[in-house]
Amino acid sequence: MSSIAVLQMSQKYFQCDARREKTFLYKTYILTRSVLNPWNQELHARVNIGFYERWKTPQSKKLAKQRLAQWKILKRNHERMALAKSGKLLLDYDKQKEIWAEGNFRTHIKLAADHYKIFHDLYEYGYFFPTTVLNVRYPLNEEEFAPVYMGNIMSASDTASVPEVAYAAEEGELFTLVMTSLDSHLEVPQNEYLHWLLTNIPGNDISKGTSICDYMRPFVPKGAGYHRFVFVLYKHMKGEIDLSDEKRTPKTASLRERTFRTLDFYRKYQDTLTPCAISFFQCKWDDSLMDFFHNILEMKVPVFEHIPLDKDKLRFKKWPEGESFNEYIDLFRDEKEIAEEVYCKRLKALNPFQEESSGLKFPHAHAFPQGTPSWYRTEISRERSKMGKYRHLRRFSLYEGSEEVNVKPYDRYGPLEE
Repeated sequence: MSSIAVLQMSQKYFQCDARREKTFLYKTYILTRSVLNPWNQELHARVNIGFYERWKTPQSKKLAKQRLAQWKILKRNHERMALAKSGKLLLDYDKQKEIWAEGNFRTHIKLAADHYKIFHDLYEYGYFFPTTVLNVRYPLNEEEFAPVYMGNIMSASDTASVPEVAYAAEEGELFTLVMTSLDSHLEVPQNEYLHWLLTNIPGNDISKGTSICDYMRPFVPKGAGYHRFVFVLYKHMKGEIDLSDEKRTPKTASLRERTFRTLDFYRKYQDTLTPCAISFFQCKWDDSLMDFFHNILEMKVPVFEHIPLDKDKLRFKKWPEGESFNEYIDLFRDEKEIAEEVYCKRLKALNPFQEESSGLKFPHAHAFPQGTPSWYRTEISRERSKMGKYRHLRRFSLYEGSEEVNVKPYDRYGPLEE
């Protein structure tokens, strides 16, 4: 490069440097993201709609020091550490839960709700830190029950009865309990279904509360995946309130009548109600909902099916980079055709006069035939473990507890149980 060209480039650089404060020569990453995701700090800022509490109080600092000292003592206990590493250490669950409730449970619950987008779908930009732990459990029989935590998965059959609700409350306080489903509305996705609404609950005795909407069991359409069901506890700020506008017909099964939106409800009563506790779980379809749809809701079961991307929109590449050829070809085949092949393979191995074989106990422990190519080893491994497209080789039955499950993998073909 000649000296004249270098001089011209240096002059251009200094001219750009002098104008850098006034003009943008190139779009920065921040500018590009601001155009794609416009964010107004005033309009989109999150708002705490709950109770404000000081986090670093003298009492909390004292408890933090005590927990740190206790942790150091337990850390020096070599026998306890050995039991913990071997998985033989037994802990008192109730005691550990009490310690958790005395600690920083507010942040943990808030983070879990944010992770599942509970606050976003309930209040859009609103959120709150719970002041108490909301304990909800469904009785299964006289001795067993199914508890609700922070997003745990529960079967629809376990949630058919009215749950038991407990929380800490002082004398003279009044509460309102609301249970809604965030994903189950069949007409408007932004709306919810109101499953339960009790108001003017004195203390923690929900049996004395006024029923505005009777309990209706959670329901999920077939094939719709996991749906979120939320319990929110509101504390009354001005004594008893009148929720007659929200009154539903006793034991109504009308989904239109149970249509609800938490954001509108809170905007209407935000001066008298403040959220103070939350609990939620996930639920999906099971066979117990068949009778509920037919006899209670008096409707056919809504069935959702995954519609794959149109094969015409996928452009077939002769030499796809980073793709296994057998998997890549299956992307352009009809999923029902693939499932039919697997079902036929299973039916050929069945004998109507003999019980079906349970398969290999350790599918990955058997050697492959000598000279098997790598891609076919993957196919054999998936077929032995009944994963991916070979999940239809699994034994199944309508009777509970009779399914055979060796492994539960997840790959590009979807989860094993779907």
